[in-house]
Amino acid sequence: MSSVNRFVEEHAADIVASLKLPSVDTIREAEEALGFSFGQQLKFYLKNHGFLIYKFVELYGLNENQKMYSDLVVRTQKARENYGGLNDVVIIESMDGGNYIVCDGQDNMHEYLPMNEQKLTSLGLSFEDYVVNRFNEIA
Repeated sequence: MSSVNRFVEEHAADIVASLKLPSVDTIREAEEALGFSFGQQLKFYLKNHGFLIYKFVELYGLNENQKMYSDLVVRTQKARENYGGLNDVVIIESMDGGNYIVCDGQDNMHEYLPMNEQKLTSLGLSFEDYVVNRFNEIA
């Protein structure tokens, strides 16, 4: 069992996930719309959770009802329009101060600082480790 699945099970009463998980076709459509191949951990997350909200933290994803209007797609497209240079990542979380947490195609997590020379800084975490660490910060 993945550490994200374990966390979700242990905190089920406080977790909101997609009620209508994205299909394999919807996930593929999102990759095509963004011109980006999701890493294996991100795909697993999307297939099994769609998106997750824990307390006040929302991690973007997909759901079958919204499809290409899901936050992961819309926020990534908007950030690319506004800042450029984000073709190799997708937006996972919006942080205070206009910064973003992004995931690359190898499931590596980065912080994007658009107001600070549009700098992309590695967090040294995989997607799965980031999710669990982020939620544990507020548990």
